[in-house]
This record gives sequence, structure tokens and C-alpha cells, in this order.
Amino acid sequence: MMNAIWKSNVGKLFLGGCGTQLGAVFALATLAGVFLVCSVCAVSSALTVALAQQGVVLPANATAETLPMQEAGVAPSGEAEALRAEITSLVGQVESLKARAASQPAASTPQPLQPKPFAIALQPGVNLRSGPGASYYRVGSLPLGRRVEIVGRNQDSSWWLVAAPEGLAWVSANYVTAYDVGDTLPVVSIPALLVWPTPLPGQAAPLAAQPASIAAQPASGAGPLPPATPSTSIPLLPCGTPTATAAQGGVFVEDTEGFKQLRKKLSYPPISASFSPQGDQIALTEGIKLYLITTDSFHGQTLMSENGIIKPAGSIVWSPDGQYLAVVVEKLNCKTCRSVVLVRIADASLFFLQTPNNLTGDEPRWTQDGRLLINVHPGEPAQGTTYVYDLEGKGQVAAGTFALSSSHEGQQWFPWRPGRTWQAGVAERPDAYNAD
Repeated sequence: MMNAIWKSNVGKLFLGGCGTQLGAVFALATLAGVFLVCSVCAVSSALTVALAQQGVVLPANATAETLPMQEAGVAPSGEAEALRAEITSLVGQVESLKARAASQPAASTPQPLQPKPFAIALQPGVNLRSGPGASYYRVGSLPLGRRVEIVGRNQDSSWWLVAAPEGLAWVSANYVTAYDVGDTLPVVSIPALLVWPTPLPGQAAPLAAQPASIAAQPASGAGPLPPATPSTSIPLLPCGTPTATAAQGGVFVEDTEGFKQLRKKLSYPPISASFSPQGDQIALTEGIKLYLITTDSFHGQTLMSENGIIKPAGSIVWSPDGQYLAVVVEKLNCKTCRSVVLVRIADASLFFLQTPNNLTGDEPRWTQDGRLLINVHPGEPAQGTTYVYDLEGKGQVAAGTFALSSSHEGQQWFPWRPGRTWQAGVAERPDAYNAD
């Protein structure tokens, strides 16, 4: 059977002749298919290189390792190499910025400005006081509905320190409604408030300039003036008035042994007496002499005596550092002439604080930084002007806000009764600074 097939014409076609030719055709077809596939690959590679040379944008995460390589045997052009280097540099910069941003903390969000706290009076005539308590001196009042800024508080927030028209003062939280009070509101204590230098924080106001300063004049028979300094700045005393924490308690000057003993020796009763800041001395006068004694004995020294020209009239106040006394004296050669004399304790030297046009000067009161307020008037205190003097005797019209030392009334007690703040030009009377 098989022999018959191979011997037929079909078998002969495969075994030789035409069979051999057909095998060659199949081989050539296979080679043509392989060549076609290789051609497609070559064209694809060529297109990729052409697109890169024409500036086609690559993916953002591309690196030098992911860029298409040139076909073997084809040298890369200079433009392609420059583009590849630029892309590599940009990719490196982007990665560096990403790393830097990840290492830095996020920018803080701006905080909105906090509103200033304020209080509104709930009834007419709400009392303003010199300290956080009903036992402190009344320094003013608020009408119904008056709004004032809150600048501080006491420890338990039962009293607010407010910026009132009269200056800084305390008001009870029971009689006002407070708004926008936050945890950052400072706690203010007495006497910490009293030792602030003048002007107070947030209420700075320069003293009014005058054409010429008023010079101090030596009292008759007095010692030399304190040496003047070329500086135009006001010399200040150390701050720190010893004060009680409330208007209760303390020792009254007339209850001391020294006062009682001297009282028995005098022909006339004392008209003015004040404790020193340390409480170990008392300055007093009966209108003839100015005495300085200790609290436990009447022995001491006479600082001033009536001499036919002047005599001590009272209103004795100590400077906060205890080095000076301010005393009102009367001039005996005129009917209503009164003036203020400074007494330096160290050497008992005296000198007048000269007033403009020789007007009457009285009601002295020290500030915490060692200046002296005086009411200068033609005879009626309500018609006067408040002047402030430094220790060189230079005076000018008072302006701004002052932290006051204890008044004459407050210095009759030890510890001294608290002072207060006072703003010039706010109250109706020019001597309002001397009222507690």
C-alpha cells in the first residue's frame, strides 16, 4: 500500500522535484515573518528616539534610569543628552523640595486678635476704689451703663482693675457685668500696683512743657539747696511706699509712746503728725516748731522753728524713701501767704518750692517716683492749678497719670494707708489728687 503511494505522482512531488521547491517556499515565508517582526521593533525604537529629541514631556517620576536607551549602533545627539541632563536636574530639585517640606513643621495659623475685656455698670453710682475691697478709699464712681476697659483683676476675680476717667481704679464684680475676660487677664496686687513708675503702663503721657521752669528758693536762714545736675531728666527716688493691704488695722500715730510723751511737753496740741516709711520716726508740728522724734520716745531734733518770717502750718508728708519731708508753711508778713517747703532729713536743710507769680502753694502729696504735687492758687483752692515738682525744685503743670504715695491722712497710720492713681485734668477740682 505504502509503496504504491510513494510510487504515485503525489509521492514523487514530496520526495523530489516539486516537493523540494515547496519546502523552500515554506522556509522563505518563515524568514519573511521574522524579518517583519524585527522591522516593526526597529521602527518603534526609532519613533521613541525621535519623540524624545522633539521635547515630549516625560512622566514626573522619570529618572535617568527610566529614559529610553538609543538603539545599538546609533550615536545619541547633543540635544538629546542636554535634555536628559536638564530633566535629571529638575527631577532632583523636585525631590529635594519634597524632602525639605516633609522635614519642616506646618506653618502656624495666625491667631485672631482677642477683644479687650470691659465692664458695664449695672446701677447708678457704682463705687470706684483705690484697692480691691470695700475698705479702700473711694476715688470715683460710674454712672449706670458706663463702659470701662478691664486691665487687671484680684486673685479670685471678685474685683476688676479698670481704666476709669479718674485713672486706674478698682470696681466690685458684683455691680458690673464683665465681657471678654480671658485667662490671660493679669492678677494685680496691692501694693504691687502702687510701685509702678509714672506714667503707668498703657497710659503714657508726657508732662506739659513750660517756657521756663520754676526754681526752688532757699528758705530764710536755711541751708544750701541740693546740688543741681546738668541733666534735664527728672531725678527719681526709689519706688516702694510701704502700705497696708486695706484701710483697716495698723497703728495710729497718736497712740505711740513717743507722741504721747511729746504731747505732754507742748503748750499747744500737735496739728499734724506723720509716720516715716519705716514706722520708726514721727514728724509733727504744733504750728511753732517742726519736730522729728522716735515712736517710743519724744527725744529727737527740731527741724524748723518760727523765726518771724515763716512758721510750720502742717500737712506733713514723707517722701517714699524717707529722705525728705514736704511741709506747708505760712509767711508771717502777709495774711494768706502759704507755701511748701522741702526739708532734707540728713542735714535739716530747708528750701521753698517757688510758685509762679508767688501764688499760694499747699496740699503737697508725693508720687511713687519721688515727685511732689502741689495746688497753686490765688487764694481759693478750687481756682488753682496742679503743679508737679522734682527734687531740684523745677515745677511744671501736671499732665498725665500719676501713681501717688500715701497722703497726709494715710501717713498717720503705720503701715501707711494705700495710695492710688490720679490723672491730671480729669476731675473738676485741681486739688483732687489729694483726696482719698
